[in-house]
Amino acid sequence: MDRRALLEILGDYNYWGSFNKPLFERKEYQTLLENNLKANIIGIVKGVRRAGKSSIILKYIAGLGDAKKALVLNLEDPRLPQNIDAVFLMDTIDAYSVSVDPDGPALVVIDEAQHAKGWEKFARYLVETRGIKCIVTGSSAALLSEEYATSITGRHIDMEVFPLSFNEFVLFKGIKASGELDITKNRHKIRRVFEEYIRYGGFPEVIINDDERVKGELLRNYFNDILIKDIAKRYGIKLHSQLEAISKDYVSNIGTRLSLRRISSSYKIGLHTAERFSQYLSNAYLLFYIDRFSFSKKAQGRSIKKVYTIDNGFYSMLGFKFMEQRDKLMENLVAIKFLVDASRRHGMEIYYWQDYQQHEVDFVVKDGNSVKQLVQVTYASSRRDINARETGNLVRASRQLRCKELLCITWDYEGEIRESGKGIKCIPLWKWLLG
Repeated sequence: MDRRALLEILGDYNYWGSFNKPLFERKEYQTLLENNLKANIIGIVKGVRRAGKSSIILKYIAGLGDAKKALVLNLEDPRLPQNIDAVFLMDTIDAYSVSVDPDGPALVVIDEAQHAKGWEKFARYLVETRGIKCIVTGSSAALLSEEYATSITGRHIDMEVFPLSFNEFVLFKGIKASGELDITKNRHKIRRVFEEYIRYGGFPEVIINDDERVKGELLRNYFNDILIKDIAKRYGIKLHSQLEAISKDYVSNIGTRLSLRRISSSYKIGLHTAERFSQYLSNAYLLFYIDRFSFSKKAQGRSIKKVYTIDNGFYSMLGFKFMEQRDKLMENLVAIKFLVDASRRHGMEIYYWQDYQQHEVDFVVKDGNSVKQLVQVTYASSRRDINARETGNLVRASRQLRCKELLCITWDYEGEIRESGKGIKCIPLWKWLLG
């Protein structure tokens, strides 16, 4: 590729070029990224597309002593060649060295690396031979891990990025909620923006737009990009209509148990294909699954999973009426929060609980070898709205799993319930998310 044309493309994503966009600061991710890069290893940044991976990295670069010493390669730019390989990646280093800095970059970012064949060897070369720090991003968990499983084993550290948490969302809206005093003072403002968050989720560009029509269109575009770019194209899937139908089926049934046999029968595909499609949807971060809790790892592996989506906006995108589906959206937000926490806390695992009589608890939080917490989610605004069946199931699970910490996450009720000698703490979802 012509060097001048290449530099023009690269310049759109680099501070030494024309890039100069304002970026929202996500301090927790930026600090984690900075700590990861202190070691002489490759930083892998993964997560659903449009969650803000590139923005986090660019904000980190802006905070460096000299942001122009970084080279960002966005491999999804349509102006780049179709077949990108390690030779092309080396050409970008040469183009930077000739036209920007003869000493070469101090940091190289390979954005959406799954589009480049041999990226893992190139990244290893940068770090081990040239002494250049390297960040690699991707929107497919499995594909990236499969590619670097052997080439850079032990030479990388991973970081997962998710759409904005409610803490970040509130800050983005200009509301202080850093402590109990702020939360009490700004309670009404927080509750008002929470209605938007639970409905439209935390994708940054969706939040920026106030027009509901634009929000919906953005979410549909994200959804389609995941299906086409991260699944159909990467895995060579020809059954596009079935893939789309299955993905919408799963998203519309968040919080329910996954039945591969039902999917196989409903969409006239083989059981193995249904299983593969389900895994692809998880690999692309559109969905995630939670196993039923069991002290037996074997039984746990065979259990029927519950399905959730990575962002509430995808559920609302399908056209469901918000007021009629708050319970599902509440449960999905709790599942996302636990997923994020588990990605950052070693030894933390999340399950649901169900006994042989079909009594169920929404979430079991396991920390190491012990069950730390049992959580039930219910759309309740007062004590009388809380169903006795839900608290009764918490008590049953508490006795069976020997767990004392019982939590009921409500819509707007806060207090404590005593049942059968057990204390059940109740807290509104918006307040729990801020905690």
